[in-house]
Amino acid sequence: MSEEKLREYKGLIDKYEAGRTIYTRVWDVSLLYVQGRQHLEYDRNVSRYISQRPSPGRFRVTINLMLQYYRTVLSKLQITVPNITVLPASPSTEDLIKARMAEDAFQYYYQEDDFAEKAAKMLEWLLTCGTTALHTFYDPGEERVRTEVVSPYDIYVEKGAQSDKQSRFIALRQFVTKADLKEAYPDHADAIDDAPTATSDTYDTGNTNYQTLDDRVIIFEIYGNDGTTGVMMGNTILFKGEWSGKHPVNIIRYTEVPGRYWGIGLLEPMVELQNLYNRS
Repeated sequence: MSEEKLREYKGLIDKYEAGRTIYTRVWDVSLLYVQGRQHLEYDRNVSRYISQRPSPGRFRVTINLMLQYYRTVLSKLQITVPNITVLPASPSTEDLIKARMAEDAFQYYYQEDDFAEKAAKMLEWLLTCGTTALHTFYDPGEERVRTEVVSPYDIYVEKGAQSDKQSRFIALRQFVTKADLKEAYPDHADAIDDAPTATSDTYDTGNTNYQTLDDRVIIFEIYGNDGTTGVMMGNTILFKGEWSGKHPVNIIRYTEVPGRYWGIGLLEPMVELQNLYNRS
């Protein structure tokens, strides 16, 4: 049953891939503008944003106002790293001790996993693209629980979903070297060798000049709302299993809008203002 469900979810991932450009183009523009790469136009021939050529005899000067706001807000938010306080269930000595031990455990995890750095990366994605995710998992190599920040480009949900509950699954895209993948899934070594190399850069943002990563393949870690979980590489199921309880992926949005799955970042509403300033 889990294998059948995973293939169904992979088909839904492919459908979402074909129709998600309406969001990724907004993220692309926000990331390019904060870099100072403005005066853009979309080239349908190469499916990329390219710089407009200035008129003959004219020079173009760009004063990047968005960067100033981005740095100011980011620095202020980084000062207030989220923390956890555990309250006792009752004033009894036993509950007070339990609450203190639980709080100490959280503090240890924050320091062990360098959560302050993870929070900074989370804020960067929230301000630029409006959405990010925290994925918590057990790392058998390090023998500890870890949390990683996931870019919105690597989050896949059901096409048309307006909320987490509406989507029947959530999937996380990863670019993994074939050597690492064969070490993790030796039973599928032949399929991994035959898998095509990933043809897109990590985030499709343009900030890497669209260079591809060598010897990488794309895999999807899938969590279904029905408890199905697995890892897929193309149509090959590398791992399948069952998950009980809530899946370990938490979606975080900068500005939530009713009826819209993806949040709005700090920079998106500023793009048109920057365009008006550039034309003045």
